[in-house]
Amino acid sequence: MSSELTAPSTATLRRQLGKEGLFRLGVPRSLGGHGGTKEDVVRAVAVVAKRHPKSGVLLASQRLLIEVLLQAENIGVMEYQLPDLLDGHIGGNCASSWPNETAVSLADARDTGRGWRMSGRFPALPNLDRNWFVVAVPVAFGTGKPYSMVLLKSEEDGIVQRDEASHGCSGIALELRNVFLREDEILFSDGKSAAERLTVLSESMKAALVAGALRRAVNNVENNSLVSAIDNHLAAAARVAAQGRFDRGPRVAFEQLLASLQGASACVLSTGMAVA
Repeated sequence: MSSELTAPSTATLRRQLGKEGLFRLGVPRSLGGHGGTKEDVVRAVAVVAKRHPKSGVLLASQRLLIEVLLQAENIGVMEYQLPDLLDGHIGGNCASSWPNETAVSLADARDTGRGWRMSGRFPALPNLDRNWFVVAVPVAFGTGKPYSMVLLKSEEDGIVQRDEASHGCSGIALELRNVFLREDEILFSDGKSAAERLTVLSESMKAALVAGALRRAVNNVENNSLVSAIDNHLAAAARVAAQGRFDRGPRVAFEQLLASLQGASACVLSTGMAVA
């Protein structure tokens, strides 16, 4: 019998995070959450990323989509989808606020008179199980109009899924081929403003992922100045998330610390952002 252990799947790790109640942080108790603030969310991502990089990415991805639903104009979709996301039964992400690209990839929607047909491509997103996910995607409904954000479910016909790595992120890339969209699946009429608000939390959680990698690296090293620097930058990342203010500074500072540690040793430290 082989002594090798199979690495836990994305779904297994996500369900474990759900059992720990981590997806409920920062979610109002009236909606099934544990209450708390976005600062609690960012700090939790760092703690989880320290013990297991991939789990940190799954927590950040799932919590980003949960935040999409909490802010959504469409209360019906939020009430229907939120329980399964809080439990970790299904995974998801936000295609307009997770990728690092400056330009947002948009799907185009063609009016059929009874709804729309969407076509477009989105880069790899973590936390998606094949044929079982929900994703918030940006959609343009015509030239010159602001794009909206809609909820895409894996069971819709016309979704092509590919395992892919893009800009340090491995996951499932999506191609939409005339995927049907109903009006009741629109989350935000102004998707651009929503994406900008959501990117604030996304950026702070990505900083926390790097903080987790750094904490793991210095766990058994007596370097008080480095530990203090990590704690200070993490506090800054948590603070700007709570304030709703975008700031790439903490993440840049963490990445510089990470690069210096990697340069001083032969090890390669993983932030987990390159795993599905």
